[in-house]
Amino acid sequence: MIPNTEATWQEFRQALESFIRKRVSNEADAQDILQDVFVKIHRNIGQLRDETRLMAWIYHITRNTIHDYYRQNRELVELPDVLIDVDAETAVSYSSGKNWHRLSAINDDRSP
Repeated sequence: MIPNTEATWQEFRQALESFIRKRVSNEADAQDILQDVFVKIHRNIGQLRDETRLMAWIYHITRNTIHDYYRQNRELVELPDVLIDVDAETAVSYSSGKNWHRLSAINDDRSP
C-alpha cells in the first residue's frame, strides 16, 4: 500500500524540520525547503517501490533538496581573464612535499 502524504507529513515533519534546521541557518529558507520536500514526496510517492525504505527515501529527497538550495544560492566568483602561471618549484613552497611527484609531472609535461 502506498503511504498517504498527510500521514507521512504527520510522522516525519518534526524530524525533517530539525534535520533541515541543522543544515540551513535561515528559518524562512528552512521552512521553504521543508515545503519543497513534501511537494516532492507528494508528487513522487507512487514511485516508491519498497515501503520499508520510506524513511531512507524521504531523507534522500531532503538531502538533495538542501543541496539544491545551496547550489542555487552560492555566490559565484569571477576569475580573471589571465591566471598566474606558477612553476612547480614555487607551488611546492606552498604545499607539502607529499605532492611533489604530481607537481613534477605537471612541470615535465610543460617541458619542450
